Amino acid sequence: MTRKKTSIERLHKIISLDVAISYKLLRFINSAYFYRLQEVKTVKHGIAYLGEHQLRRFLILVIVSELAIDKPSELVRLSLVRAKFCELLALQSRFKNVSMEMFLLGLFSLIDSMLETKMEVIMEKLPIAKEIKQALSSQTGDYIYFLKAVVAYERGQIPTFTRALEQINVDQAQVPDMYLDSLQYANTLM
Repeated sequence: MTRKKTSIERLHKIISLDVAISYKLLRFINSAYFYRLQEVKTVKHGIAYLGEHQLRRFLILVIVSELAIDKPSELVRLSLVRAKFCELLALQSRFKNVSMEMFLLGLFSLIDSMLETKMEVIMEKLPIAKEIKQALSSQTGDYIYFLKAVVAYERGQIPTFTRALEQINVDQAQVPDMYLDSLQYANTLM
């Protein structure tokens, strides 16, 4: 229990030093996505409310949005949709224990466009799971089927989409709701 309190204290000190991140954290935590009855009014309360998993996700979102600051906002929005969609697909598959990795897979799927650099070069420098790197840089491995499903769904490529869903064993009937949830997630954050 003491360790968690210490972590929250340390995170509070770090995040509170950056006004922009503090502002974004409070905006994020009080967004419609969380359906809160009462506003979170302090950074410390926001950190405690989010917990480690959601706080990591928030910080990654902030970093990605900063990387794409001079790019069209639609690029960031599409990355957020893909991130949430990949995560939701994972939660309905045998990959549910790595749903956060699937979130990152979707989120980083357009990072080459954001940075105007080849995906292979970016993946060499990022400290993320090798399965994510493999899917994004060489389009191989088990994770690639999540990205193929998401991209095929976006483009209306039904045969490719169906094959990808079969590979990850997700029921196609659930997908429209997952996609709508992903759109709502991205729209709320934007």
